[in-house]
Amino acid sequence: MSGCSSSILICEQNKIIVSSVGNNLAYVYKQPNLNKNNNKNICVQLCEIHEPINNDERLRVQKNAGEIRKQKNDFFEKVFVRGRNYPGIEITRCIGNQVAKKIGVISEPEVFSYDINKQNDLFIIIATRNFFDLIEQPELYSILNSFNQKTVKQASDTLLKRIKNIQLQNEQIIEDFTFILYYF
Repeated sequence: MSGCSSSILICEQNKIIVSSVGNNLAYVYKQPNLNKNNNKNICVQLCEIHEPINNDERLRVQKNAGEIRKQKNDFFEKVFVRGRNYPGIEITRCIGNQVAKKIGVISEPEVFSYDINKQNDLFIIIATRNFFDLIEQPELYSILNSFNQKTVKQASDTLLKRIKNIQLQNEQIIEDFTFILYYF
């Protein structure tokens, strides 16, 4: 009774188009803007996460005989058939869950676009929410900002090693994750 998240990212000339269902996220990281006395990195979120915390998503599920609640020992609210203990999924949009489809969980993606600025945009990362739960934006930026298109494999390996170390330090947090990294 599970479903899956899916994101499609298309880079064409100077535009990015992201189509997303579920709890994947995509960010573009920019060079620090030193002109405004601010040396902090800037990242732009390219898509929304589809979970009950999003009010529009929540309302759609509730209008369609869905119930949103947190069960004992859960970290996040989940979607259930009203009065039942199934399907119990954390996302409000997914592909492949026929039960959830009947209670307002949809498979229609949201589509977002972004204009690439090759002078300021450094890289894009698209990943599962579990990935972003493990590592914070500043650390992610500090690991990846010294790499480029020619060293993307080394950047991915370095990031993967760091994520695995974080998981080893937090034995209770063993989650699957996926990430894709692209340098402009």
